[in-house]
Amino acid sequence: LRPGQVYSKENTLNTQRELAGMDMYKFVNINYDTLGGRFLGNIFVSPLDKYQWTVEAGLTITRALPGPFASVSLKQRNVFKTFGIFEINGNVGVEGVAAASNPDQILASLEAGGFASLTFPRFFLPISDENKQKLGFYNPKTIVKAGVTFTDRPEYTRSNVSASNSYTWQPQQNILYDFQFLEVALVR
Repeated sequence: LRPGQVYSKENTLNTQRELAGMDMYKFVNINYDTLGGRFLGNIFVSPLDKYQWTVEAGLTITRALPGPFASVSLKQRNVFKTFGIFEINGNVGVEGVAAASNPDQILASLEAGGFASLTFPRFFLPISDENKQKLGFYNPKTIVKAGVTFTDRPEYTRSNVSASNSYTWQPQQNILYDFQFLEVALVR
């Protein structure tokens, strides 16, 4: 919705979808008022908390023995006052796996890792402001992510450091595109 625009149900629904897709608001309501001979659009939102903690624990069940896992994440909304989202998370898990040399033997496998990501509700591309505004109708996001994982099994130990830059957009309600612009991984 833009000031001075003619009413459009499609624009109303798109605006509501785009605002809801930003992960900044609990709910988004748009209604119209005709008081005083004017047709006014009102957008009402209820913000989500600036910080959100998530803690999970459970069991990973495989063909071998189940193993416990735990993960914790912290999300900060509106980072840099640009509607960006900063998220950091860590996880650790142990599970029973069959040995590569003897499938009847069950061994313990440990996996731990952590990631940090920044998500912005626009594309950071060298294109004109007019084209960026047109792309804004597709709920664009730029995601920069970096992390490390560590796996310790009896047969091997592996460390993986990775970083990526991706773009997502949603041209329709049930279609989402994800373009990995760059992904770098160092595996030891």
